[in-house]
Amino acid sequence: MNRGIRGLVSAVLGGLAVLPACGQPLERGGPAPPLSSLVTIPVPGVPSGESRPASGHVRLIEFWSTYCAPCRESIPELNRMHEELASRGLEIVAVTQEDVEHVLPYVRENGIRYPVYSDPSGEVHRSYGVTGAPLAFLVDAENRVVWSGSPASGEMQSVLQTLLQEM
Repeated sequence: MNRGIRGLVSAVLGGLAVLPACGQPLERGGPAPPLSSLVTIPVPGVPSGESRPASGHVRLIEFWSTYCAPCRESIPELNRMHEELASRGLEIVAVTQEDVEHVLPYVRENGIRYPVYSDPSGEVHRSYGVTGAPLAFLVDAENRVVWSGSPASGEMQSVLQTLLQEM
C-alpha cells in the first residue's frame, strides 16, 4: 500500500475510534452541559440582557443551521414561543456551528426575534451529542435535560407546558 493511502486509512480508522465519544446522546435527567463557550450573534430587537443563556429558567436549546429547511420552517413558531412564553420563564437558545458573519444576514432576512449563538469550536455540539439539525433539548430550571428530539414534535410542546407550569 502506498504511503498516501496508508495515511488516509490510518486517519479514517483513527477518527472512527473517537466517534463514540463525540456523539453520545445526553441522558434524560442528567445535567445539561455548559453553554459558556457560545458566541452571541446580535439579533435586532433582542435586548442585550437576553444575550447569555442563564440557569434558573426552562431552556429550549435548538441546534440548527442556515441550510436546514426544517430549521427555517420552525422560525415563526420559535418567535411566537419567545414572545408568549419568555415572561413565564422560557429561554430559547438557538445554536449553530456557522460563523457570525454568515449567520447574521440570515437572522435579519428570516426575522428571527430570539437569542442566537454560534458554536465555532463545536464544543457545545459535541457535549450535547449533536450529529445533525434540527435537534432540540428541554432543560429544566435545575439544569437537568428532561427531553430531546425534533423541535416540531408535539411531545416537546407537552413537556414544555408541564415544565412552565412547575415554575
